[in-house]
Amino acid sequence: MADVRKLAVIGSGAAGCAAAWFLRQAGHHVTLYEKNEAPGGRIQTWQGETASINTGAVFFTNFYPLLWELLGETGLARRIMSCDKAVVLSDRQQRYAYNVASVRSFFGIPWLSMKEKLRVIRHTVGLLLRKTRFDLADPRQLARFDHQSIADYARQHLGDTIYHYLVRPAIEPYWYFSCEQASAALMMALQAEVPGVQFYTLRGGMEQIARALLKDVSVRFRTEVVDVRYMPDSRQVQLRLKDASETEVFDGVIVATQAHQAAALTASLDETLVSPEQRSFLAEQKYAACVTVWFRSGSISMGDCGFQLAPTGPGTHGLAAWTDLSQTESDSAAPNERIVGAWLRDALSRKLLDEPDDVVIRTAWQEARLFSPELPEQPAEAVHLVRRRCAIPIPEPGRYRRMVDFRQRQKPPVVFAGDYLATATVEGALRSGQTAAALFGI
Repeated sequence: MADVRKLAVIGSGAAGCAAAWFLRQAGHHVTLYEKNEAPGGRIQTWQGETASINTGAVFFTNFYPLLWELLGETGLARRIMSCDKAVVLSDRQQRYAYNVASVRSFFGIPWLSMKEKLRVIRHTVGLLLRKTRFDLADPRQLARFDHQSIADYARQHLGDTIYHYLVRPAIEPYWYFSCEQASAALMMALQAEVPGVQFYTLRGGMEQIARALLKDVSVRFRTEVVDVRYMPDSRQVQLRLKDASETEVFDGVIVATQAHQAAALTASLDETLVSPEQRSFLAEQKYAACVTVWFRSGSISMGDCGFQLAPTGPGTHGLAAWTDLSQTESDSAAPNERIVGAWLRDALSRKLLDEPDDVVIRTAWQEARLFSPELPEQPAEAVHLVRRRCAIPIPEPGRYRRMVDFRQRQKPPVVFAGDYLATATVEGALRSGQTAAALFGI
């Protein structure tokens, strides 16, 4: 075992919780600082009287190996439930319930010709044969495919129709940014997994992952760190806390916040600890915004959208997804309790971030009605609303290559973790925390 150290973690999202977990498993003394009242970050769960609503990450897949390992080790495996419902594609004129893992369902997609469908299959098989070269959570593998956007790659290899009616609804509802913004490496890694993909969630909410990983960790909620400084004489790191006169000293720290927050926290450190290249990487990280409104409506038929309705076709879509949560996240919902969520894309979300709640609710409902015109004109009761200015880090073309460079420069006593150092998934965040902890000897 490595020498026992007194270490700090800043941030209790999936990355921070994983870092704390692995440090504790190695026997280190760990204190985690979280400025909010509860852990989870973007895997937080809102608990209502009759339903649990995931406010960020809604599901996970069968190709998240570290997550599955941790669910087993923390006893959460018994909470896993399948959410393999159809993704309902809608171009406003017609809708099609598409089972992503079904070849038969794929051949039924109405917008693609048989020639185009065969082109997709050939391309998918080609990626499947190279599947071992792709890992959605490992930028070292994705870096070699990180040279153009999803939009450019898909149009070049698959054509415009496939891009608009199949590629975009496979990416944009889940990450909120546009395919023009994101690296083709993301699409290629996902497409290689499509033939065997399955979806799951945790009954009671994804936040349980964060809470389970913080077992035996000293956690200080409602405590915001505002500055990280290095003391060369003692070779220790000093944390300054907001609204507190005292400082706290550690042998090392893992900064597991969003990129811009990490840049601000470490601004006083010299380039021997945070290189100019790392500082530039943090400062230039872009995020997609997301505004989400959940509605309670018992009047919506059980077959209206299944697991998720995703806009498809050309044009700008304000709605990212219209998701039925009633069968995936509730522990004690009444039989007629329906919770449906309207997730809005980056561009529309940014327009609504500072608008009054009633404007946001009405806009979200109107966007959903564009693709589900049978919905009543007046919005259903709004149960919960979340505004995130920085919801998802955007993996722009070239970003995975820069992640690799950033990670190679990491060294104690100040180390970074977060889903901006991998693809923005629960698995990516967890693995970034594991990788950061490993630098302290675990």
